[in-house]
Amino acid sequence: AESLRRLKKPRKKPSGKTLRSESAKLSFVAKRLLCASPKGLSYFALHKLCFLAEVASLEATGERLTNAYVVRQKDGPYFVDLHLAKLAHMLPDLQTWSERGKLFLRLAPQADLLAGEESLVLAEHDEASIQKVLTKYGQMPDDELKRVVYLSKYMRALLRKERSSGANLYNAAVLPFNPQS
Repeated sequence: AESLRRLKKPRKKPSGKTLRSESAKLSFVAKRLLCASPKGLSYFALHKLCFLAEVASLEATGERLTNAYVVRQKDGPYFVDLHLAKLAHMLPDLQTWSERGKLFLRLAPQADLLAGEESLVLAEHDEASIQKVLTKYGQMPDDELKRVVYLSKYMRALLRKERSSGANLYNAAVLPFNPQS
């Protein structure tokens, strides 16, 4: 009976515009972080710096920088939309290489010539959040970044919840969504 009721109801289509704009905003943040590191960033560091930028924005304004889905993985927060295949599609000038068993990323040097073509402009407080993270954490090695991320109130709350409930919260959302979205 439930299946028949569902067949009669028209399906709601998700708004692709919102998803694209959020993905564009996250790719813009990732591009900003990669541009600040011309020698490259580890894939691990990109995720952690994006997370720290989100936290900085939350602390400064009470709102997230993006509404990207961030889940807990073994090594901390992981942005689903920054999966390598998606990232390569969002940033066609992305270069990847492996070093000592780690994946590294950077933008092609020619990408700087195209920097003026960016159509997305971040709010001043968003830019400030990214700059704060780059200044404070941009040069940290991966192990230090992991420590800083795990000491954030959002990761500590998730770990506390996991410990108290005994549940495995891998793949659970780490950050709240913005209420306006």
